[in-house]
Amino acid sequence: MLFVNKAYFFYYIGADMAIFFLYKIARDDFVYWIPVSSLTGTILVSVFCRAVNKTIVNFTGIVQYRHTNEMGGAYWTANMALGGLSSFGSVGLYYSVTDTADVVMSPATGWTIISLLTGAWIVTFRLFLLKTKAKYRKSFFCWETGKEDVLKGFQNSLDDAKKAHILTRNSHVWSSIRNEVKKWIEENWWGWEEEQPEFFDGLFKKRVPLDMLPEEKREELKEESVKIRRGESCVRALAERSEASGDKRASINPTRALRVYETRAANSLASRSFTLTNFVPLPSNLARRYAIVQVVY
Repeated sequence: MLFVNKAYFFYYIGADMAIFFLYKIARDDFVYWIPVSSLTGTILVSVFCRAVNKTIVNFTGIVQYRHTNEMGGAYWTANMALGGLSSFGSVGLYYSVTDTADVVMSPATGWTIISLLTGAWIVTFRLFLLKTKAKYRKSFFCWETGKEDVLKGFQNSLDDAKKAHILTRNSHVWSSIRNEVKKWIEENWWGWEEEQPEFFDGLFKKRVPLDMLPEEKREELKEESVKIRRGESCVRALAERSEASGDKRASINPTRALRVYETRAANSLASRSFTLTNFVPLPSNLARRYAIVQVVY
């Protein structure tokens, strides 16, 4: 197609991509699984990842992209078939618009080559399916969407560790069952606190939105947040006072004290993903002095 007219090639690629996007949107499966909090970020990431993945499959045919989170089994197989058919279309277009004197090979040779290559691909794909385990063959013709897979994984599982996997997916994907997920977390949080199952680690706790925690836990975190702000204010005020007075008789380095404070604050909030960004670094010249700093915590 590029030999005939580059514009034809880009028209084809653009139309192919548009059909893929419309297919995903029509099936409510356009949002990509990568966790992104904002709607704008989700849209940008989804457009980018869907376009990149579609392009990769077009030129490589990597079978892993048949996963429901990516193209989906049925669309992946249809995409590969379309690639074979488009080859015949490209050959036909080439011979229809190119003068006989300018062709690089005779039509008979061209059609023979493209037929043999397509036939070889069909035979290879068929052999590949025969060698694939029976339980995986259906994945090449599966119509299940990524969203359906995520919801099914949560709703049909009795294992909390498997249910917890839903928090690794974009919240816009499972927004339809958000209340159900929230109820599951609220009902089991204190049991997890006591039993400490393997999945109930710091990463899991950071993924849980604040409003989905039990009310008692939210109140507890609010109190911890107040303590952190008070401690921060204390460290900053004492450090500034020490610098202003030029007191060199202190026995505690304020920079070290602030570091200790940050560590304590972070450890106290290990159960949540509070970002401690409000700490004000001490002036560089104060780092060479000593001041009496008491961390109120």
